[in-house]
Amino acid sequence: MVDTVRCDYCGRWRGNMPAGWTEIESRRTMGADDGTPLQKYKRMLSHEETGLRVGGDLEFASWLEVSLPRVLLGCNGLMIATEDQLVEAIAKTLQLVETVCEPMLNGHDPRCTRLDLVGQFLVEPQDMLTAHREGTHPRIRGRKSYYEGESLHFVGKERHLRIYDKVKEMNGKPGHVTRVEWQLRGDAMRHDMNRDFIGLKNLTIEDCYAAYRRLCLELVPTSLPVDSTLYDILAAAGREGTKLRNLALFDFWARGKHPKTVRRVRREVAKRRESTFSIDWYKLLPAEFGEFHCVDYHEPNPF
Repeated sequence: MVDTVRCDYCGRWRGNMPAGWTEIESRRTMGADDGTPLQKYKRMLSHEETGLRVGGDLEFASWLEVSLPRVLLGCNGLMIATEDQLVEAIAKTLQLVETVCEPMLNGHDPRCTRLDLVGQFLVEPQDMLTAHREGTHPRIRGRKSYYEGESLHFVGKERHLRIYDKVKEMNGKPGHVTRVEWQLRGDAMRHDMNRDFIGLKNLTIEDCYAAYRRLCLELVPTSLPVDSTLYDILAAAGREGTKLRNLALFDFWARGKHPKTVRRVRREVAKRRESTFSIDWYKLLPAEFGEFHCVDYHEPNPF
């Protein structure tokens, strides 16, 4: 349920950088109150195997950012599925951080400033995207972006919802696993997690699941047709009064067709009854985390 976490950190850089890390230093010129130019230096170390990043100035580390599944499982397409896995991933992260900087506060629990809560579902990505494309979410008032057949973004100030094809992201080819990802920051994160302080060491998988479930249950997906043959499309267009160039869609389609073909298709269209299905978030996300099925991106195709 947890992927990327960003935290405040308080540590002093160690003298020698161990193997497996890369370093980036940057410099920025800023103006003091009296107009005197000041040089501000930044340093960031990145762990090549896990993608863990630690940053600050030239003397002190002040933040860290990490994908916990990547640290523990080697890939963020795999899900942290148990409390023990979450605890192990956090412990391993802090051990890696301490190889490059010495903690300055013993027993300190790094304060989370960003928390990504994720779920992966055996739902065709195109169905999930289509069902939510025209919808809204009551906790996000920002813009919405749709990338044809690939992803849908609800972008707010401190909440960002992303729905996309996880298999395509991992392998470059369309798949059958849909990932629904919430990125939370600031007051929104504290509100959704129902805590004033969210510490890295105190994250629990059940609390994260509960917050994720509450957010997803507020989505209102559109019902989708079970079938999408020509007959179904023409029948739906007739029920909804859809026109093209001021002609009913059926009449537009029938132009130039043989009369027997038109009569046959009209009979088939008349037989059609609307048959739809909906994305049911209550079924996808049971009340208890123990009943939730954690789907990895390489799950066999059930369709």
